[in-house]
Amino acid sequence: MLNINLRDSLWPVPEGIPLLREVRKIVIHYSATPITRHVTAGSIRRNHMAKGWKDIGYHWIIDRNGIVWEGRPEGLRGAHCKGWNDESIGVCWIGGLRGDGTPECNITAAQRTAMTALLQLLHRRYPEAELCGHRDLAPTLCPMLDAKAEWGHIFKQSIYKKNNTSTK
Repeated sequence: MLNINLRDSLWPVPEGIPLLREVRKIVIHYSATPITRHVTAGSIRRNHMAKGWKDIGYHWIIDRNGIVWEGRPEGLRGAHCKGWNDESIGVCWIGGLRGDGTPECNITAAQRTAMTALLQLLHRRYPEAELCGHRDLAPTLCPMLDAKAEWGHIFKQSIYKKNNTSTK
């Protein structure tokens, strides 16, 4: 079951952000924050806005308990992967660093389960989109795991089923 918390009603929908074009990619990220630090969609939003951005850069955030939080409205261009923001949905899981700040793939079982369910939902919305990790598009460790190896089966199975049923 997917537990989604909608965008905070106190966050106004930002003006001046272009609409998202055709969604061609679903890009997986990690927040690059230590698991010892309490991080929320709101704290990520405040951090992004402190950098001069108009809103949180990610469309979806998955907290350590596997709860999915709506970030930037899905219809607006993201700010999560330079060069790809106008055609991608950004999904971020909170974590990616040890308590001492060194990189570590510390995604929780609850986050994996939530990510699977969210990606199934996004694939239904955007069946032609390609799944990739931020590291597949830029020189970064993000998201500390191979997104295609972890969740690519969601997209492959759906494409196979679509192609298989269309021939009958």
